[in-house]
Amino acid sequence: MIAKSLLQKPRMLIFDNPFIGLDVETRQDMEEVFVYLKEQGIQMLFIVADARDIPSCSTHLLHLEQCKPIYAGDITKYTV
Repeated sequence: MIAKSLLQKPRMLIFDNPFIGLDVETRQDMEEVFVYLKEQGIQMLFIVADARDIPSCSTHLLHLEQCKPIYAGDITKYTV
């Protein structure tokens, strides 16, 4: 699905829980894909249920609880 989407030369891709069902090795492979996409200038939005599932290439974070924003900003400044 990602390859098919890339053929359309998107400016942004949205990933909903991109690591669900993947083993550790495949998760690492996907991390590399996300880094590559970022280097190509493609913006990505990741929707995750657990902060541990945020890809390492992420720069900003919007944390919601019960549909209300708890934090929005630089991911490096976020503390749980």
